[in-house]
Amino acid sequence: SNGFIMDHYSVKATKNHFNHVIGRLEDRLGNLEETSLERLYLASFEAEDYIIWSPELKETFYAYHDYEMDPYIPALAGLTVVDEETTQRFLYDYRLTVSEMFVNNHYRQARDISNDHGLLLASESGGPGPPLHYVPTEDLKALGSVDVMRGEFWNRTPQHFDKYGNDLTYVVKNIASAAHIYGHKIVEMEAFTSHGKHWQERPIELKKLADEAYCTGMTRVVYHTMPHSPREAGVPGWSYSAGTHISPKMTWWELSKPFHNYFARTSALLQHGDFVADVAYYYGEEIPNFAIGVKYIRPVLGKGYDYDDLNKEVLLKSSVTEEGQVLLPSGMKYHLLVLPDQAEMSLEVLKKIVELLKNGATILGKRPATVPGLKDYQNQEKELNSLADDIWGKAGEKYSRDYGEGMIYVGYSEREILTSKGILPDVQFWPANDEKVNLDYIHRYTDKDDIYFIANRDSVGVQAIVDFRISDRQPYRYDPMDGSISKIPLYYEQDGRISIPVHLEAYGSVFIVFSDETEKTPHIVSIEKDGKPIFPLNILDKIDLSYKSNNEIVFSSGLKGRYVLIFSNGKMMEINCRNEEKSHVLTKGWDAYFPGGWGFDPIQKFDSLVDWTRHPDQELSIFSGIATYKKTFRIAPEDLGKNRSWILDLGQVGEVVRVY
Repeated sequence: SNGFIMDHYSVKATKNHFNHVIGRLEDRLGNLEETSLERLYLASFEAEDYIIWSPELKETFYAYHDYEMDPYIPALAGLTVVDEETTQRFLYDYRLTVSEMFVNNHYRQARDISNDHGLLLASESGGPGPPLHYVPTEDLKALGSVDVMRGEFWNRTPQHFDKYGNDLTYVVKNIASAAHIYGHKIVEMEAFTSHGKHWQERPIELKKLADEAYCTGMTRVVYHTMPHSPREAGVPGWSYSAGTHISPKMTWWELSKPFHNYFARTSALLQHGDFVADVAYYYGEEIPNFAIGVKYIRPVLGKGYDYDDLNKEVLLKSSVTEEGQVLLPSGMKYHLLVLPDQAEMSLEVLKKIVELLKNGATILGKRPATVPGLKDYQNQEKELNSLADDIWGKAGEKYSRDYGEGMIYVGYSEREILTSKGILPDVQFWPANDEKVNLDYIHRYTDKDDIYFIANRDSVGVQAIVDFRISDRQPYRYDPMDGSISKIPLYYEQDGRISIPVHLEAYGSVFIVFSDETEKTPHIVSIEKDGKPIFPLNILDKIDLSYKSNNEIVFSSGLKGRYVLIFSNGKMMEINCRNEEKSHVLTKGWDAYFPGGWGFDPIQKFDSLVDWTRHPDQELSIFSGIATYKKTFRIAPEDLGKNRSWILDLGQVGEVVRVY
């Protein structure tokens, strides 16, 4: 838009704007607390103003920094005032003032006004930020100023990148970090934003994108978008240009209930408990300041660990647990605090570092050299360097020093420090046959349960041993596709870890939940076939295991042989499998029923399950919608015993299917 915009930095402007909007709503609806209206929403800030002015700026600047800004105003036009250092120090103070006005006068005031009228304030106050949009603040603090934090991710090939090659329009991890450090359970996403893919999206491609966001920290999907498309709009109806059109006008809407239920179940479970992270990355005091939105596991940290980004406001409120973890007021705990590779650090932050170290924290980072800002910086710099000498000393490029009850590290990798403290990766994936697997995860915990969400990011099915930093817990399998819950009968424990074989279909996902139960059900720890061990040496194929309601094991295999199951309580079970896997090919005689009015006979007979787009009837080949197939077939009575089961394999289904 090229139109006017309100003054986001003015107390008066935000107050007038929100009181006007809420006043109009109350004129129509009455007391908003008695309506179904839950929230007001602020979209991402996308104004490109590099020189920001507001009537309240000068007064606010003086209140923050105790000097007048008038002599330095030419610096806003790119001129040097006194010298380059003075100019840059003033510009830092100016940007900090603008950021605080944006957060306090706009987001926090808007939240308070909304709350006074019984409403929540939701906002995409975490970007996208620079360099895509010049948002003159720090994302974590802005996010921590609203009731409901929202980010976004797109259904398209990335087009905008940061210096590490990360997608700038993928705004998820920083939103999740803000939620974790400020104590929010809801991490909303404007999900599946797109341009130019109108009505072409498939459920599986949207699930794939959602699973990536879940593993990054999302806990609630907000469809972008469900356009208003009344009956008179016809089919496919009206649409909103920037979004995936999730609405009753979709071709697969009538079969979409499992799709929506999957998101509901997954979101609900991931809103339980607290996120598990080993590392907190303090991102310093630069303004603007935006954390990376993708799940960016630094090479020096490596796979199997997770992290949060941390800002100054929350860092200053942190403490240290008896075990030496950095503890936030939200309850988040981290084994390691990493400082930014920056020369500047305010005196109050360094004093907090001193406090944390004295109380037992482990911190990685180089010593700072100066303080930001102009006011009295020479004296503050002297005090800063004196404290830095005391903490870091005069050692070389790679070293560690005891300080109080804690330890300061320089030049070490995060992984080196964690493993030296006996903190191994939270999750490790060991694939079958040394094949590469593209699995991802996220971990949350409650007082009684550890909740792991595991997602296959690949287009082929995978089998792997998943090794968890968990011990002495009862594992369960939660299937978010159908809501089923079952005890896991096959796993082994070693060196304080539990390893579980997991099979996931293409883009499949599962929850593994470890429950703190006083009595664990005896489970299988090893399996032999025809006298040779096959588990845990190998990942099992064509073997199915489950518990009955009385915890009796149900075992089946598609391969003939004599199997010996060895249990955790020392008991053994022998099973002879005499039946091999059979297949029954369903040929000819598929009756297909299409809706009428599409220019072809709605009743079709197919010899095989064919791709409609390759059908010789041109009108049928361009059909988009739902057809119903019917097929009758026979299976021999001896193949329908209680120990026999059949799987219907439909091959490559176009988008979605329901069998009944």
